[in-house]
Amino acid sequence: MKNKITQALAISVVLWMAASAFAQTGYTTVRGKCTDEQGKPFVGATVHMEDKETGRKYDFKTDKNGEYRSIGVSSGVFRVGLLVDGKEVWFINNRRVALADPETVIDFDLRKEKAAVAKDTANNPPKMTDAQKAELEKMNKENANVKNLNGMMTQALQDEQNKNYDAAIATMKQVSQAGGQYALVWGRLGDAYLISAKNNSDSAAKKEQFGSAIDSYKKALGLAAAPTATAQDKASVGEYNDHLGEALAQTGDMPGAEAAYNAAIAADPANAGRYYFNLGAQLTNHGKSDAAIAAFDKSIAADPNKADSYYWKGIALIGKATMKGDQMIAPEGTAEAFNKYLELKPDGPMAEPAKQMLATIGAKIQTSYGKGKKTDKK
Repeated sequence: MKNKITQALAISVVLWMAASAFAQTGYTTVRGKCTDEQGKPFVGATVHMEDKETGRKYDFKTDKNGEYRSIGVSSGVFRVGLLVDGKEVWFINNRRVALADPETVIDFDLRKEKAAVAKDTANNPPKMTDAQKAELEKMNKENANVKNLNGMMTQALQDEQNKNYDAAIATMKQVSQAGGQYALVWGRLGDAYLISAKNNSDSAAKKEQFGSAIDSYKKALGLAAAPTATAQDKASVGEYNDHLGEALAQTGDMPGAEAAYNAAIAADPANAGRYYFNLGAQLTNHGKSDAAIAAFDKSIAADPNKADSYYWKGIALIGKATMKGDQMIAPEGTAEAFNKYLELKPDGPMAEPAKQMLATIGAKIQTSYGKGKKTDKK
């Protein structure tokens, strides 16, 4: 009887992928040079960008020439600060980064006579040495390559959104050949394989694509852990591990998946609620109810307002229900989980199923869970 109950209530769990994985529409490049009042480069300074609308942040380190450059920056309006030894010495407000521009240059020049020097330089350009010319040529070639990579990644994203998964994979494979030194490139290739596998009806091809996604995410994580990794690479470790966990779970490697999700939580504790939820979802799909309930509890502890964690905890609990005559006896906490979901998302996509579950176990619907107000509706 218990198996019949579980089968009757089986609902596929929808994972919450990181928004940055599939929601963006493209990337561009940001670069610049930072110099002090004497015109000397700021070495090892930090250029901190924060999107004023979404809050997304990027940090870039300047090199020995005071220069910085990064691919994979999303569009938006940013506040850009220059930090030296951890202290902000200058900032630029409302700096727009647009996908229409394959490259955005944001320089910091603290020279007092900036305008005069710029004019003089324009009228009397200094002669470059052969070494400087070679370095400039090398930089220009690299910039051109980065522009091309950003354009290709944007095309791959559009192909994914149009469900042209094979085209997206082919494009990202080309990107990985030209830009394999970037963790972001391998992470995006992993995403292309993962979304394609999830929509592939051919079991053999699906298995192969999940395997390719796993390999790509591991390469991304290896590059993100390297001493030369950028702050942007390091900030993506949680996301890469989260997606790696899903790919591993899809191949049946739950121990590996749990390790990946735990690594995501350790690297990015601010998003622990989402990572624990995704772990709980995979455990639910693999029939590990007790472990799933524990994961959902941790998700709730990390993010008490994550409504879906309550709903799927209720589903996992109701799967352990027993029958006493014609009455279903659900484990303790089942009704509370569904009612909490209804409190947080009264019009959410799982509101009606939550009400049906409550009716099935003969529990009342509480419209203000935890506040002492409830209805007599069943």
